[in-house]
Amino acid sequence: MPLFCSGVFDGLGKVLVIEDDDAIRSLLVTALNREHLVVDAAVDGLEALALATASEYPVILLDLMLPRLNGADFLAAYQNACPATRSVVLVMTAFDDAGVARMLPQPVHAIIRKPFDVPQLVAIVAEIVRTRVTLEIKRAEDTPAADAFEPQSRPPELAC
Repeated sequence: MPLFCSGVFDGLGKVLVIEDDDAIRSLLVTALNREHLVVDAAVDGLEALALATASEYPVILLDLMLPRLNGADFLAAYQNACPATRSVVLVMTAFDDAGVARMLPQPVHAIIRKPFDVPQLVAIVAEIVRTRVTLEIKRAEDTPAADAFEPQSRPPELAC
């Protein structure tokens, strides 16, 4: 069963996978789809930036070494274009800590070392999405609907 419904929660089950390696990208997309997540995928940083600025993603899986716009430059451009974003960014890389620090001066939510355990990564992503959906449902329940029916605002002919 999907983790999200149409309407208020559209997009909450979406994940953006940014990976230039065809095999890794395909594996992640397939595994995340099995968790009933909607997955968009990009092969380079420019394609990813177009997708990320056009739609909201609770989770972005980002490779650092990408053609046309590397992961660090994508992240800087994305944060500049969408400063209020609440996306959780998980960086996937084979770099050691020093390499990541040189390439990625801005903080991210987590760094996933390649090679990684696909089922574990998918479980982490699914849990992040579930948490986001739960928070959005709670937020929606705590906030009165904009079109809530107030008895004092009813036209006199409808008043009881």
